[in-house]
Amino acid sequence: MVLDDIEVLHIDDEPDFADLAATYLERESNRITVTTATSVPDGINQLTGEIDCVISDYDMPEQNGIELLETVREEYPDLPFILYTGKGSEEIASEAITAGVTDYLQKGYGPEQYELLANRLINAVEQARAHEQAEKYHRVSTVVRDINKDLVEATTRTEISRRVCQTITNAEPYVFAWIGATDPETDQITPQASAGVNDGYLEDVTITADESPTGCGPGGTAVREDRIAVSQNIQADESFEPWRAKALNRGYRAVAGIPLSHNDTQYGLLALYADRSGAFDEAERELLAELGSTIGHAYHRVEIQQQYEDQYQDLFEEAPVMFAFTSEVGGEPIIDDCNQLFAETLGYAREKLRGTPLAEVYTDESARELLNGGYDRALAGQFNREQRELTTSDNEVITTILRATPRRNAEGELIGTHALFVDITARNERISSLFGQFPEPVFAYAYENDEPYIRQVNEAFTTTFGYNSEEAVGEHVDDLLVPSDQQPEATRIDDRVKDSDPVDEILQRRTRSGVRDFRFRNIPLSADDAIDGYAIYADITERRQRKEQLRREKQRFQILFEQLTQPVIEIEYDGMDPIVTDVNPAFEETFGYDASTIIGESLDEYIIPDDRQAEAEEINEHLRDGGNLVSKEVTRQTADELRDFLLESAVYEDGSEGFAIYTDITDRKRREEALDALHETTREFMSAQTKQAVAEQAVETARTVLDQPINGLWLYDSDSEALQPVAMTTEAADLLGEPPVYSGDESLTWEAFSDNELRVYDDIRTEPGRFNSETVVQSEVILPLGEHGVMNIGSTEPETFSEVDISLVRIFGKTVEAALEQAAREQQLRSQQAALQRQNERLDNFTSVVSHDLRSPLEVATGRITLAREECESTHLADAADALERMDTLIENLLTIAREGTPVQETETVQLSQIAEDCLPYVETAGATLNTETEHSLRADRSRLNQLLENLVRNAIEHGGDQVTITIGDLADGFYVADDGTGIPSAEQEKVFEAGYSTAENGTGFGLNIVQEIIKAHGWEISVTASEDGGARFEVSNVDLV
Repeated sequence: MVLDDIEVLHIDDEPDFADLAATYLERESNRITVTTATSVPDGINQLTGEIDCVISDYDMPEQNGIELLETVREEYPDLPFILYTGKGSEEIASEAITAGVTDYLQKGYGPEQYELLANRLINAVEQARAHEQAEKYHRVSTVVRDINKDLVEATTRTEISRRVCQTITNAEPYVFAWIGATDPETDQITPQASAGVNDGYLEDVTITADESPTGCGPGGTAVREDRIAVSQNIQADESFEPWRAKALNRGYRAVAGIPLSHNDTQYGLLALYADRSGAFDEAERELLAELGSTIGHAYHRVEIQQQYEDQYQDLFEEAPVMFAFTSEVGGEPIIDDCNQLFAETLGYAREKLRGTPLAEVYTDESARELLNGGYDRALAGQFNREQRELTTSDNEVITTILRATPRRNAEGELIGTHALFVDITARNERISSLFGQFPEPVFAYAYENDEPYIRQVNEAFTTTFGYNSEEAVGEHVDDLLVPSDQQPEATRIDDRVKDSDPVDEILQRRTRSGVRDFRFRNIPLSADDAIDGYAIYADITERRQRKEQLRREKQRFQILFEQLTQPVIEIEYDGMDPIVTDVNPAFEETFGYDASTIIGESLDEYIIPDDRQAEAEEINEHLRDGGNLVSKEVTRQTADELRDFLLESAVYEDGSEGFAIYTDITDRKRREEALDALHETTREFMSAQTKQAVAEQAVETARTVLDQPINGLWLYDSDSEALQPVAMTTEAADLLGEPPVYSGDESLTWEAFSDNELRVYDDIRTEPGRFNSETVVQSEVILPLGEHGVMNIGSTEPETFSEVDISLVRIFGKTVEAALEQAAREQQLRSQQAALQRQNERLDNFTSVVSHDLRSPLEVATGRITLAREECESTHLADAADALERMDTLIENLLTIAREGTPVQETETVQLSQIAEDCLPYVETAGATLNTETEHSLRADRSRLNQLLENLVRNAIEHGGDQVTITIGDLADGFYVADDGTGIPSAEQEKVFEAGYSTAENGTGFGLNIVQEIIKAHGWEISVTASEDGGARFEVSNVDLV
């Protein structure tokens, strides 16, 4: 995949739409490749580090788009995420922005929406890549710079390993690093240093360099194949199975194994763990591979350095010359340390000599020479070789040749001298011994006829230059070692060496394998007849190569600097004043200042508004004092206007130089502010009682919040089948006069309303279908409001409306449409409430008639029959009494039905068994049996539940006879009432709840109908089936159990 390619994952539960969107997006730009997923789990499974942008629908079965965003952010915190939904609303838009969505688009109609979507996702990906590259360069360059500093300062392999691990885990996204070495016998890689989030990880895992499962991960592969190896996604990488669970538990998501090699020698492994998948792209892998080589070279250097130090220490302790280190105290040299030969020669213990003034072991004459300028010359590096006389503990005098040089500490501060004393009598033998053991290339030279010739070479010379003693001795120094283009320089150095001048220079010399870089120093020997001195060559080729590597890295940074789409400024602090040293083309374009104008000038004088000076000074002070990276939203002055930016600024290590990246967020902030204002007005919209009130609020909001003073709103009138003007701003009325009525297909406004499609015109005067050919409006947005109407927003200037304007108008339109819909529902609800009130009044009249006007004469008739039966017996009177009793039952049932039709308003917790006990008197009177097998408590209206059970029990007795057994028991979500009577035929079970239906001789047909009304009033459900004993079983479900 090339850098400009964009891999998109589109998640939408509508497969046809997802495929269509993919087709259009790939047609819009050949850079775009779309992978579709029709469910959230499928999308998450396809989400890898290769994906550059996620496009998601909002309303999906498993998760909505914002919940999916939160899931994606857990693994990919910086991945662009666009919410592209057909279920748009101001609430969803606000929630999406709060959740951190990159962009929010409403699905539209027609192919134009895909062009907009393509532009949005390309912009989002490019901004994310630019931000990622800037952060990555800063992070990687800082890590490399810090590690190079560590490598320079570290003096042991252990210190290198510790510093590298510590430094690299201080930078994101690296959370853990360790360095280990391979046991050649077991192939096991053993950690030797680590830093970061460990939590016992290294104790829990085994890593090898063989081809077993524990050797096939990045670490083992890197060691075995001597190349960088990565696992970009620990979760999905099968080769990481042995360590996956332990790694994921500690937050590791990607890992790189980097071999630490130099000159075909592998010194170990650097294992680097990141907290995000896909952390190691190709460029970063190249840098890490180079870093591995650099660390390997550092190991090689300290290994050689340790050899040198061991050799130097051996020389110091065992060399046949006397060494002493001095420190300056009050202008006088004090012995800090000496070698054993120095102490033995003078006859003192080393401990006694430490802290002794050097002059005390000199003769009086030598002490005067030491204190009268000799020591000062040595400190200044002007001391060559002079004769000094030392006195032993037995007062013997030893004559020596002294070579004194300045002595500095690790910080380069002058602290004293190195003093080398040679007993002249054994000098040649001892110098020869020192010469042979010296770790750096050295040859002895002598001048003949003012020309330098090689007289002797050491082993290090043969190793480095490739010439053995037979090939080198007797050769002219320049003929053997000096490249042809370096001869003038060589002649100059020859003259200085011949004059016994001390030389310390960087130069190039020819070896058998090619030209290399050296640090050259000479040691003149004025008192020797055979040779004139020694030439020492320290090979610094690799050190200079590291400098060249740093130069190449700076060149890569310059390319990135020039190509970034965000404005970037390099600065150098003059005190607290940031002086511009360079700007990239994006800065010139955005801020409107040429590089030639602003370079060398104070940045603050050009781009800081007067009211933001204190803020700028605070940022400068923070950075100048070595503060961390600044990331802050700021307002800055361009050549044309004030604009809002996201400032990301940092300084380099010493705090004197740095850079600043400005990302223009002016349009985004305007959109956010407008959305906030729209959110504040939403409650006012939703409180409007009528469509007229909504319309008036809408035009005022468009004028004040969206800054669109020319606007009006038309509502659809079904009677006239036309769009009638109902609200318009004063500005629009003054400009347009009497607003028109739109109907049929005679205008663009009617077309937008009919198609329910937002229309944007950069210059409506060029549109043949415009309503008014003389209109002064040029730019226009026609915003349909669903079935309710349309809103027109205009401007007298062409091309007025930006993408931000259109986006805000869309969101605003959904809010207005929702408010109109709610106003319509409110109107309908008020109508329904009025109708219900009238119905209740009629019901009250009915119940009054039934309970009073019918019952009163019924009671009179009942009383008369009772009196008549006391005077005489007649079967007619008994039948009449039964008929009157049946009429009373019918009236009671009718009143119950009327009353039970009202939903339950208040409930209480009741024991079902207690309600069942209230039915016992009725059961015992009939001679039936009631079994209560329930432990349920439930929320119900106690009196209605009592009546429900009584009616079901009475129904069982009426149809099952006096000896029937009735059982009340529990269901998982309710209860049942069953009997062992004759049961209800399956063909009749659906009819039993109908009013008036009964199979009993004296039944009213209302008992079970009343049961059903009580069930409905509680929001429960009831069904009828056969019991286990063949009788009827009524099951009540969906009960609110406690």
